[in-house]
Amino acid sequence: MKYKIFIDSNRLYNQNPIEEPFNLSIRELINFIEKHEIKDINVCIPEIVIRERIQQKLDDIRKTLIDINSLIKSLNGLGHKIDEVIPLSNYKETLEEKVKDYSTRNKITRVPPPSISKEELIDRAINKMKPFDDNFSGFKDTLIYLSIIEDALNSKTCADRYIFCTQDYKQFDEDVIKEFNATTGKVLYISMDTTKIIEKLDELIPLGLHLEDRNKKLKNLIYNNIGDIMNAVNKQETDKTLFGLASSFSHLNRYNPITVNQRYGAYSTYLDNTEQDDFIVGYNYKGIEFLKFDDGASGKYHVEARLSTITKYKDEESSNPYANIDVINTVESTFRFDSLISKTQYFNLYIECDLDNEIISFSSKKSLFL
Repeated sequence: MKYKIFIDSNRLYNQNPIEEPFNLSIRELINFIEKHEIKDINVCIPEIVIRERIQQKLDDIRKTLIDINSLIKSLNGLGHKIDEVIPLSNYKETLEEKVKDYSTRNKITRVPPPSISKEELIDRAINKMKPFDDNFSGFKDTLIYLSIIEDALNSKTCADRYIFCTQDYKQFDEDVIKEFNATTGKVLYISMDTTKIIEKLDELIPLGLHLEDRNKKLKNLIYNNIGDIMNAVNKQETDKTLFGLASSFSHLNRYNPITVNQRYGAYSTYLDNTEQDDFIVGYNYKGIEFLKFDDGASGKYHVEARLSTITKYKDEESSNPYANIDVINTVESTFRFDSLISKTQYFNLYIECDLDNEIISFSSKKSLFL
């Protein structure tokens, strides 16, 4: 049985380090394939995805250079003589070489765009054939999907089963799966991230690792401790002791209920230290994305995840740090923030899980570039 895995750009995005075109998800997938000596499997990136990632990187570099040049001008204005201003050079060739080297080292296949005519593409859009939606969005997803179909129809390159990893998985519904099967005679699976791909490989080959069941238990254990995680993250940021650095917290073995802000639909913790320079009054839980599951020592497991939060700021026009904050004293105090602005802040979580004893310990690191 031969397998091919296609990966969308939204699963490869990263801003830091700025010189790397892709995030670590591909490497984690390849490490899994190599560790378990899985044969007849190929990781593919469509050419349109590579072009998009290069352009995204160029935009990131351009914005960074503008910020650096602006800072240099400001410092010059304060009497610091800095002669060299970093030019907005063309980094496209350098990034293309990096992608080429990365693809070679990791044995990644670059898949060309489909040879579909403009008329066929227009017909798909007008008829709202998925991945196109009712608003005619989905042009890039459609090109990727048709690239996979062409590969599956090529007797020299085709696999028996295909897996497409994309954040836009809702656009690839049952109609898409049926069309793919009817057109190619092959099977297509849709996965939302690389951890799901690894679970699917464990199921299909099969490897007998029972990863889906294990990962579900790990996720539930972490979800049950979200309150403690949010309390610890908020305390870390309030104390200002480890801004942007890893911080270890004590073992947690029981869910500690914290404020549930029904108005914002998120966990909320009010911080005592509201008089800091930027008047941050707390971080509300927004969501968590699981990036990696690994076996650890002594029956424990290592999980890496990205915690997304809503940063709550005090109203800049008010001089009172406690203004516009209504406190309702109940067993689980609920706070209403009437005049605060929101900003998404991400934290990288490194979690050690003991399933037998239902205990977790973790450290966090603020993500400065997302």
